[in-house]
Amino acid sequence: VNGVTPAIAVAPGAAALTPVGGVVPPGPVPLVSGAGQSFVWTYLVSGAGPVTFTVSATGGDFCATYTASATASMSAQTPAAPVASIAMLPVDTNIGSPFLVTLTVTNTGDATLSGFTLDGLRVGGTGGVTFAGGPEPSPPVSLAGGSSITFTWTYGGASLGTVDFTATVSGSDANTGTPVTTGPVAVAGTVNAKAVLVAGATM
Repeated sequence: VNGVTPAIAVAPGAAALTPVGGVVPPGPVPLVSGAGQSFVWTYLVSGAGPVTFTVSATGGDFCATYTASATASMSAQTPAAPVASIAMLPVDTNIGSPFLVTLTVTNTGDATLSGFTLDGLRVGGTGGVTFAGGPEPSPPVSLAGGSSITFTWTYGGASLGTVDFTATVSGSDANTGTPVTTGPVAVAGTVNAKAVLVAGATM
């Protein structure tokens, strides 16, 4: 077959892609009997949504012109993008009183966050706390796009002063393997002395 020329059409989904250069090789190319030829187009994903490619190759000989075509579909996704928020409940506690620290992680991208890694809470400040348990639930292996998970730790106030907690979440984009991280996020609170009620009477 002489003069094999490739072509591509993208619909639906053209708005989600940005072409990078042209087809390689550009054609036309000769194709001897029994041989094959690969043509490569490169795109940059710039949006999200379903994408369908229709590719074709046209060539001919002394007798006729021939065209072969095929279609393929994919889903263009925005990258995995974890966002974390942390809270201390209540933010002011007493010596001997239990309190909770919660960490909510949301994957705001479309792609799955794989290799989910939770850098356990780091505790600082001038006050003291006792660890009672957590995180609950255990960290997952991955976090799907658009989903959230909340982890909870339990502590108790141990000595007077300020306390702060920081956490970092990391992983990678399941489509590209690109590392992604959120944090450290932090929250601060206070450990106080228990209120003591003193009553007196005079005559």
